[in-house]
Amino acid sequence: MVPFVPKTERRAALEELRVDEGVIRLGEDPTDVHPLFEWHCRDPYYCYETPCQPSERLIPLWEWGMRLFVARQAHSLEFLELSLEDPEQELTKVGSSVQGLLARLFLAVIDSQDWDDDQETRQSLAEAAAAVGFEHLAETLELVEMKYEGGWAAEFTLSL
Repeated sequence: MVPFVPKTERRAALEELRVDEGVIRLGEDPTDVHPLFEWHCRDPYYCYETPCQPSERLIPLWEWGMRLFVARQAHSLEFLELSLEDPEQELTKVGSSVQGLLARLFLAVIDSQDWDDDQETRQSLAEAAAAVGFEHLAETLELVEMKYEGGWAAEFTLSL
């Protein structure tokens, strides 16, 4: 088994794959990027403390609860999600591009918002999107508002 890329080598490995600076910073200090990311993008910790070790080279981006988001170079750059509680669970591809990864993140961020003040929430989301270069906020908001059932989110994030 190949361990996760060591924490001290994460930034260099992500830069080598040409991952955007905003995405790299989400796994280092998400509140410095924007406060909306605080709960969804935690500095990878548990992946280095659990027996969950991948059989391929994966570069941790951030943790969200006991879910880990990673980057890997297959035939092209891919972003995946895995469970830290169930190491046998298969990796789930969440994006083939940074925009796809960010769409997955924003689906969760949007879902966790308090929509008491719609205008303020939309402004905060727009600021967060600008901070990481997410170009599909309007589309993502439309999809969430439509509340599709099933695998619509995966289809959307993988299409970007």
